[in-house]
Amino acid sequence: MWNIEYSAETELAPSAVWQALRALESGETPMASGDLRQLNNKFELGGTITSTPVGIDPVESTITELVENEVLAIQTNFNGLILLLRHTLTPTNTHGTRIVRRLEITSDGAAERAQIAGPRISADYPETLEEIIHIARTKS
Repeated sequence: MWNIEYSAETELAPSAVWQALRALESGETPMASGDLRQLNNKFELGGTITSTPVGIDPVESTITELVENEVLAIQTNFNGLILLLRHTLTPTNTHGTRIVRRLEITSDGAAERAQIAGPRISADYPETLEEIIHIARTKS
């Protein structure tokens, strides 16, 4: 298994951050990176999202965990790798929110590929967290 985690804090409430996260991951709000997202059905457990990262063929992901204002996890099977992207929103003592974006990659016999793919996939995560906070501020 390979994993990486990034976090950020904002003065905004978890509900505001959740709305921004949902808007980005469902494709309602375009991503600054140019990556495209399209919600294929409902934003609920088992729902699917088609992602088209710039320069890569579309991939389909499944919502595997969803607790409004708290957790969103999306799983993608990609070239023998299982990518689990989990967002966790935790209230802070100052009534703000701590956002954690964690990528976990598992595979059977492809650990070396996971170590190569992981840093590439997660390279823009700090900017994505900033984007989520920016969108949350704009929508509040």
